[in-house]
Amino acid sequence: MPRHLAFPVLFASLACGLHAQNKPEDYAALEELFQIPKNSFSLSVRYSGKSSVRFKGLGTIESARSAGTTTDETTRTYDDGTVSIDSRTNDDGVDLPDDGRTNTWSYAKTSQVLPDESGIAFHTYSSVTEGAELALSEGATPGIDVEYGHQFGQSKRRNREGTPRWAWGILLGFGMSDVNLKTRESIRATLNTLTDTYSLLGSPVPLDDAPDDGTAYSAPSTATETITASDGTTSSFTVDTTTLLGNRPESRLLTATPGGAEIEGFWQIKGAYFTLRSGPWVRWQPSEKISVRLSAGATVSWLGMHIRYDERLVRDDVAAEIRATNETQNEGIGIPGVFSGLEAEWWLTQRTGFFGGATFEQFSKDATLEADGRKADVKISSGLGLRLGITTRF
Repeated sequence: MPRHLAFPVLFASLACGLHAQNKPEDYAALEELFQIPKNSFSLSVRYSGKSSVRFKGLGTIESARSAGTTTDETTRTYDDGTVSIDSRTNDDGVDLPDDGRTNTWSYAKTSQVLPDESGIAFHTYSSVTEGAELALSEGATPGIDVEYGHQFGQSKRRNREGTPRWAWGILLGFGMSDVNLKTRESIRATLNTLTDTYSLLGSPVPLDDAPDDGTAYSAPSTATETITASDGTTSSFTVDTTTLLGNRPESRLLTATPGGAEIEGFWQIKGAYFTLRSGPWVRWQPSEKISVRLSAGATVSWLGMHIRYDERLVRDDVAAEIRATNETQNEGIGIPGVFSGLEAEWWLTQRTGFFGGATFEQFSKDATLEADGRKADVKISSGLGLRLGITTRF
């Protein structure tokens, strides 16, 4: 063949070949080859949300003791002892008449003895808030996110690997994030002190053999004495060593000391919020392995949280802790909002891929929780966050 005809013949051959490859049935085969499943499910870790709280009215601890009145014969309990009704009886087991004395009482510390050793002072302590407040905040927290997506359509235009460049659909997602704002602090409050003074009725100050066991003395009390006979035999008998105490206070004093109470406390707001989102999405896939998806829509969030506190009045001169603690039930709040997201995905196969991207959820809610006079002003808000996870298609 002459050389000047070789190139036209070759060009015509290539044109015929291309025309044969682009027949309608070949396009259908290509469409079937690169048909991406229309449903998808993703599981991811999300980092989102912001929360803050201001605790108010902290430090009020009511006394758990009952000192009663100063006139009746009754059992009175204190933070450093007890004065109970007299338990003495006659030989027939009948209670003795009230003679102003009791053989049933105890005190905790030797510091309660009056300077002249004529009696014992008993105390109850409580505190009243001076408006103490504590504020703290928390940034984005990790949570779990799941999402279902459905593809409604895709473009005819394809990238060089044959996958559609554009696709679009709708999604339904569900995310969960924790709220956990807590702090341990020491605050000051007004100290209220009730002091009742009882007479020892001329008796010396009694002390137990082991005053460091949390009780300086407890009545009734006894002692065992042993007698040795002339022949060397011994016998033991019990002796009543009870010191009687006046069964009514000789005096009562109430004092209030601003800033005199040290309160060690723990305060916490704990809960979670669940966000349901739905809206359209569009995906651009420039290559077989890489795609970018944009989504937007509406959200509804449900917030459930409760307040917990544990406050202790610090005192070294009491037998038991002076404490107030409580935990409320969850309170549910619904919050509407909107969202948008931009994510990139690396496709391992047509059915599986890893993705990561930024999400923006817009909602904000202020709430006030109360427990026994304490308040917590809570603010929960969303903003820019992250999602990292895996997608499977079916």
